[in-house]
Amino acid sequence: VGGKFLLAVVIGALAGAVPIMLVYRRKRIRTLAFAEQLPDALDLIRAALQAGHGFSTALMVVASEFPDPIAEEFREVSEETRLGLSLREALHNLSARIDDPDLPMLIIGVLITEDSGGNLAEVLDNIGHTVRERFKMSRDVRTMTAQGRLSGMVLTALPFIVGTATFFLNPGYFKPMLTQPLGHYMLMYAFVSILLGHFMVQRIARIQV
Repeated sequence: VGGKFLLAVVIGALAGAVPIMLVYRRKRIRTLAFAEQLPDALDLIRAALQAGHGFSTALMVVASEFPDPIAEEFREVSEETRLGLSLREALHNLSARIDDPDLPMLIIGVLITEDSGGNLAEVLDNIGHTVRERFKMSRDVRTMTAQGRLSGMVLTALPFIVGTATFFLNPGYFKPMLTQPLGHYMLMYAFVSILLGHFMVQRIARIQV
């Protein structure tokens, strides 16, 4: 209100992007938690199948024994099949809700076994082993790239820390950045550059397994 239009647009865009970034971060955390729980859940499903339970019942066993998010998602699959959806549709809905690269492999294995017959417990055992090894490799990669990701966060935070310190320690030196139009443009250019650099560093340090 009463300020520069361009500065208001930048601040508005930033404020509008914050909720999207928070939701995206929570989605990533939930997906990682699901991926970490999946191998143990497959072991429990295999044990339930070997004990004589059906696949939907085995999913409910996982839902009762495991915490969220995998309990919530498997309970949803079991409820959808109980209410009339086919197993194929319920599993495809699960894949649409969870962006986990291991899920298509699990869904294909289950559906092929259901259609053509076979030992589903053995198939799940093989898939669980593959998922567990892939998750271990992914965790090792995240450990090895932790230094790069930390360096990116430090480099992103450093200009804000230095700018804040300069503002409080020497207000007269920093005042033109807040009062002059050229200072506003320089601040916006610096912010966009820092944001782009942060995303580039995070992109380089994120290796898909």
